[in-house]
Amino acid sequence: MNELLNSNATIICNNIPIHINRFEITEIFSKYGPLLGQGIYFGKKNSNFFFVKYVHLKDAIKAYENLKNEKECEHDFKLSFSKNDEIKYKALKGNSHK
Repeated sequence: MNELLNSNATIICNNIPIHINRFEITEIFSKYGPLLGQGIYFGKKNSNFFFVKYVHLKDAIKAYENLKNEKECEHDFKLSFSKNDEIKYKALKGNSHK
């Protein structure tokens, strides 16, 4: 399980406000742990989403659980994990209830 928690992870963030910039986004998400590479990757031009890549799944989980219901930057982010990381997250959550 430790190996799983230390693997890379990606959060997908939708519903981002138009006025927010990369610096503000990085500031919000880097509070929960180190980001991988640039950390923040935007979707196609004029799209309303970005990806946050964490070095460790455990930090992505902290960010997800803390921000999924919080209002940041006067706008509600809609967070989800990438497909593979969603599977890991659910597996870990299932193990934590045993």
